[in-house]
Amino acid sequence: MTSRHPVVSSSSRRAPRPLELTVNVWPAIQAPVRSLVALALAIGLGWLADQMSGSETMGWLAGGAVVLAMWRLWIPVQVVIGPLGIVENILGYRRRISWREIYGYEDRPHGVLIQPHNPGSPLRGLYIFCGKRREDVVAVLDFYLSDPAT
Repeated sequence: MTSRHPVVSSSSRRAPRPLELTVNVWPAIQAPVRSLVALALAIGLGWLADQMSGSETMGWLAGGAVVLAMWRLWIPVQVVIGPLGIVENILGYRRRISWREIYGYEDRPHGVLIQPHNPGSPLRGLYIFCGKRREDVVAVLDFYLSDPAT
């Protein structure tokens, strides 16, 4: 008696491709009104520092420091959410945050705030401005953060 086994092609045995989402984040372009308001506030703070200190140099330094602190508004960032975690690409520099480092996320109106497991972690939280793709980002985060295998 011979047993017959169904022939399975190698293509049907492949595991499904892991879910991956790429989000290009550039708030200066995606939310120009908010970025202009932030820039106006930085200029206003510089002017206020100038007036209060009587030094134009102090005004430039204060305004410039605020503009630098808001660097995520001015520089485009690519965020890839996939099976290895979250990868940020910033001007050629790659930063990977594994799923083990992530406790959860907080859904915000225009994005999500990624929260670390350990409050003393270098992650300290990462805000991903998603705009119209927020629902897609939340769905992918739910997929990976609810999977016990990750």
